[in-house]
Amino acid sequence: RQHKATIKKKKEAPPPVLHLRIQEECSKAGFFKEKTPLRADLYCFLSVPASRTKKFRELVDQRAAYPIVKPDNDNLYKAITDSAEGVAFANDSQIISTTIHKRYTNDNPFSVLVLSVVENDEDSIIWDVYDKFKRHKNVLD
Repeated sequence: RQHKATIKKKKEAPPPVLHLRIQEECSKAGFFKEKTPLRADLYCFLSVPASRTKKFRELVDQRAAYPIVKPDNDNLYKAITDSAEGVAFANDSQIISTTIHKRYTNDNPFSVLVLSVVENDEDSIIWDVYDKFKRHKNVLD
């Protein structure tokens, strides 16, 4: 009788966010008060798995390899914004626009969260999309 060992794949944790580092940067930049609409640009640089080949690592150095792996963008976003909540901004509901970028690095993994106040002129492209699809009312109904 043979027993097969089940190897559970270890989930990769989001890149480390040092709470101290966030506090340090935010004390320089200031705290975004409640009701301030924010844009969040998140840049996550994930470590290359040890199982990857030297050739793959070279592709990473050439910025030609993409991490189409877990953790998912939404999980990265949640981990990072939860760390910054109460330190950089009052509540993550203030974030009304987001972009998330996930890349590999052969160096130590890290993340950068760039927060900025949303200005009215930034909304023009959003409202252009809204108006375009509003004309096609049957699409929205």
